[in-house]
Amino acid sequence: MIAIAFGVLLVLGIAPAATAAPTPRIVNGAPADPAAFPFVAALLDADSYRKQGVYQAQFCGASLTAPSVLVTAAHCVVDQKTGERLDPTEILVSFGPTLKNATPRVIGITEITVHPNYRLRTADNDIAVVTLAQPVTDIPVIPVVSLAKLEDYTTAGTKATIVGWGNTASSGNVFPDALRSGQVEIFPSMSCGNGKSYVVDGVRFRGYRSSEASAANMICAAGVTADAEVIDACQGDSGGPLLVGTGAERRLVGVVSWGERCASYFPGVYTRVSSELEFLRVTGAIPAVAPSAPPRVTAVGLDGQVRVTTVAPSDGSEVTGFAVSVIDATTGQVRTCASAPTRRSGTCAVSGLANGTRYLVNAIYGSPLGNSPVSPNTEVTPSTQPIAGVIRDWKRDSGRVRFRATPSEPNGQSVSADIVICTPAEGDAIRGPISRGRATLALPPGTYSCVVRIETAAGAAESSPTPVRISRS
Repeated sequence: MIAIAFGVLLVLGIAPAATAAPTPRIVNGAPADPAAFPFVAALLDADSYRKQGVYQAQFCGASLTAPSVLVTAAHCVVDQKTGERLDPTEILVSFGPTLKNATPRVIGITEITVHPNYRLRTADNDIAVVTLAQPVTDIPVIPVVSLAKLEDYTTAGTKATIVGWGNTASSGNVFPDALRSGQVEIFPSMSCGNGKSYVVDGVRFRGYRSSEASAANMICAAGVTADAEVIDACQGDSGGPLLVGTGAERRLVGVVSWGERCASYFPGVYTRVSSELEFLRVTGAIPAVAPSAPPRVTAVGLDGQVRVTTVAPSDGSEVTGFAVSVIDATTGQVRTCASAPTRRSGTCAVSGLANGTRYLVNAIYGSPLGNSPVSPNTEVTPSTQPIAGVIRDWKRDSGRVRFRATPSEPNGQSVSADIVICTPAEGDAIRGPISRGRATLALPPGTYSCVVRIETAAGAAESSPTPVRISRS
């Protein structure tokens, strides 16, 4: 097995067929507990398996997340020369901690689904789903991390586990037949796309720049032994899991993707599973569940109407639609609206309401397995008053400061001013008009409190202040 480097990109898996593609095996890890990782599967080149058996045929790992579905890396199932998806007949799947079992458990596959936005050269969205020819009902699946628990599982410094049959040597080829594991630490996003170095147990690792890695859909991780040796995935480990937690709390948070040499002073790079949840839901890699929590509701009172935005929690349930109730707090009269989801959110409006009257808003969302609980009531009062936009970000550019803001809501009134106002600790405020969501102000060095202000015939409104500090160049 060989690995091909694309710039700093070393793909950690070898696709079957005649394509020279990569693999990884855990360097400086240890033998895995045979009972601890039953959901880890080996991907096999079908032709090699028929001729030489499981050990010689294994080229990547995968994780059983549903009885008939494995999650692996896209580069494991895509021809690295042509970019074409491999045929399901070219791959088999083996379960069991050793690759030299006299009676291996081998299953065929019926479908390979590659993330539609997978990019071979950059390894963006390096994730794929493999559908088994028959369900595996006697092996517990590994749950995928949810957005609700994301901070608990992927914060920098979190300890994680990598598992695989990949190369155990940082130079040369030493491929084990028994499953191995290694303990690693998750790096901060600044080290996985912003070039910042990071220290693990006294060993300093280099960071990847934004041109090399994307913190949005990649996780960097590496470990260090008691003898200061680097623990890392290597050729043959591709597609295998990055796991956080123990026992029933263990979750799949990453998929082995790529690295710059094995066990070097660069971390290994893993596909960030939390950024791929929609793909995993659509492909059945996340089992369907009934809604377990209510949607989050945001209500805005406008002239004679209430506009409601609903967001469903990421609890693994499918969202088929939202239903909103707007209740007159005095009379109890109920008006409703509904919306179809865009991803996991929706927006609808109820008109014909009385300005100055207090209303209570709640919502549910539906799925094929039932409806969610009802959200807590949110109070809102329709009004002709405008609603100010919010400063999204700002950037200093050649002595001037450029702001970007969300649109203000004039609420049907004529606008006399839509501006950014920055007030210094001492002195007069500095103002600039907003055009197409942007404003440019000349701000001398100092500390400012900046807001968006909109003025209409009905009144004025300001956003919450954003602190801006301009240092001397």
